[in-house]
Amino acid sequence: MDKMERTLVFVKPDGVQRGLVGEIISRFEKTGLKLVALKMLRMDKEMAGKHYAIHQGKPFFEGLVSFITSSPLIAAVFEGNNAVEVARKTIGATWCTALIRWRMRKRKSAFSFPTERL
Repeated sequence: MDKMERTLVFVKPDGVQRGLVGEIISRFEKTGLKLVALKMLRMDKEMAGKHYAIHQGKPFFEGLVSFITSSPLIAAVFEGNNAVEVARKTIGATWCTALIRWRMRKRKSAFSFPTERL
């Protein structure tokens, strides 16, 4: 059963810095979701702590907060039938790739991982 939903999507600091905002928004719009709100902001540590509270105490929490507060991001709200599910399918497994990249940078490793999904 289809249900009208809204979902929040972040284009995180690295996506903004790499100039991917338009491409990312376009990908969501191509799925049939409608962009209903858009804002560029600089997330502070308090807001990041609240947003990622579920991860507090985990080994990557401090790095995540540091990353998300490092420079501006885009907060976008999309609306459509089953918007949460559609957004999750569109995003894919980017969190794992981002976490691997972060861990490798922390270790100052020479390895590189594909980032085309980010």
